[in-house]
Amino acid sequence: APEDPVALAALADIEEKRGDFTALEEALLRQLSAVRGVDCVPVLTRLARNAAERLNDADRALVYLHQVLDADGENREAFAETERILASLERWHELIEVLERRAKIEARTGQAGAELACRVSVASIWGEKLGAADSALEALQAVLARDPRHFPSLLAVAQILESEERWDEASDALKKAAEVASSPQDRAMLLCRMAKVRAATGTPV
Repeated sequence: APEDPVALAALADIEEKRGDFTALEEALLRQLSAVRGVDCVPVLTRLARNAAERLNDADRALVYLHQVLDADGENREAFAETERILASLERWHELIEVLERRAKIEARTGQAGAELACRVSVASIWGEKLGAADSALEALQAVLARDPRHFPSLLAVAQILESEERWDEASDALKKAAEVASSPQDRAMLLCRMAKVRAATGTPV
């Protein structure tokens, strides 16, 4: 019975206890061949963890994680691990694609906060990792089109504009952020930044 699920699961457990992680992968692949549909997700997740943590093979782990997401497109654990590995490898364009895919999933499932967080992360990568300020601003404007009072996006827009010395636009963004700031610390920080913008432009305080 080459596809006996109990025997295959036991074989994988034995190989893991022995510490033979290459043999564990082989056992898990045999187990994977015996399951269908979403039943493959736990096996693929275990394969990805083994590849990343024991075999030190990030590319192989990513292959398994993408298979998890193909089988279960709403698997947040797989998304998070994929994002972590891609960030560690500095594969920024691939990370952007994954974050945009996750943002669509979050939007479809009614998780607006998580969706916007993904889009802000995309903007951060464009601006901080890839040096593409225009693409970062475009991503942030997409967030603000959904939620004009989204404080992290307003703050990020202001930061980009300040770094490019676009003082008038930066001042407007800071004022909008100040209007929605919820904590005294945030308001104080914004006042300091607005004072710096005024100093840069020679505008009286």
